[in-house]
Amino acid sequence: MANVILVKGNIIGMAGCHVARNFVCLVPDSYQNSAMSIIEGDLTLNEHSHILPYCIYAATGGVSTLGDNILQITPQPSNVFSLFKQEINKIQDLLQVPIPQHLKNDLNRLLYINVVGALEFFITELLGSFVMGDKDYFDAFIEKSQVRIPLSKLIESASDIPQTIHKAIHEFNAHDLRKMNNLYKAVLNISFPDYGELSSKIKTRHDLVHRNGYEVKERTIKFIEITPSMIMELINICNAFTEQLMNNLQNLTEKWNRDTEIGVTN
Repeated sequence: MANVILVKGNIIGMAGCHVARNFVCLVPDSYQNSAMSIIEGDLTLNEHSHILPYCIYAATGGVSTLGDNILQITPQPSNVFSLFKQEINKIQDLLQVPIPQHLKNDLNRLLYINVVGALEFFITELLGSFVMGDKDYFDAFIEKSQVRIPLSKLIESASDIPQTIHKAIHEFNAHDLRKMNNLYKAVLNISFPDYGELSSKIKTRHDLVHRNGYEVKERTIKFIEITPSMIMELINICNAFTEQLMNNLQNLTEKWNRDTEIGVTN
């Protein structure tokens, strides 16, 4: 149980938002024989407290909070995938909503953009799940991602580093699939499935967002009319990409799940 911190008392969330691999209550004292560290007495968390996101905090007493979303569990990779599929299902439902003819292209454009947005969030959140939930990947991200950690963080409080890393992950431009592929390879040693066709679709999304639906082609400006069939084609490409990526990550995901088999996970 190298990733377990034993709290010989209660875990009490007073204020602030605190993320860990898991929070478990009523564990036996025998956990102290293999826990990576032991906290004597209650662990009270406030807005100035910092905990390690890749660790399971196991209390011999109870786990309680005084507010909503104060104690959060690092999302499992499979849950990140489920969230992506839920978002895609919502978009498909919206395609069936009857609206006036003159508004259809506007809705289709928004739905196309939302599909790519759901994909980009999936890519960064999935990476975050592994990095924030596993010390080896956390350390690999610090070493290989080229994210600069301010010297002040290292001097003042190393416990601030997880917040810096979490923010950095979600600041990457996930629409640059080449760079994200290189990041996955460097940190997780896993490559993306082929994303050539997907990149061209993301280019269309860029024109929809940043050129108000126009593309520049052969020195001319052409309006892009988005149809339901184009959205479904994009959805099918995204589904194939995400499913294959999850298959590529299967061994890592199974390890992630095994390491969390203490108590109840989200």
